[in-house]
Amino acid sequence: MHAVSEDDEYHTWKRWHRYLDKQEERQRKKKALKFIAHAEDLAYIFVEEMRTRDWIRWEAEQGLPSEDNIGIANDHLYLLAHNRLDPYFPAHKHNLAWYLKKSRSLGCIRELCPVPALGDDERDWLEQLEHTPASANEV
Repeated sequence: MHAVSEDDEYHTWKRWHRYLDKQEERQRKKKALKFIAHAEDLAYIFVEEMRTRDWIRWEAEQGLPSEDNIGIANDHLYLLAHNRLDPYFPAHKHNLAWYLKKSRSLGCIRELCPVPALGDDERDWLEQLEHTPASANEV
């Protein structure tokens, strides 16, 4: 292959990878800006919820809370709490067998396990054991 065409292929490859790197950087920046905007929205909702709770508490301390105002504040508080969903989902640390193990003894769990298949030698030994008289087994 000619040196000029090799150099041209290398520059094409280099431009392609530079384009991919820039595209990845743009996506990272976009993702970071989206995260910051979401965090600001959640912070605003949290502050608004705390202020509403403080206002309801202050109204109750004054001794003359208006039913209309408290109802509106409670509706506002419900909407805020509904919009600020809890993002935490606990990890599933146990599978369904854990509950079975927790509630049963080890012997019961062993009974639930399938019996392994016996080989020919073991079957022959069991047949001999079954057909021998009881007095011969007691040695």
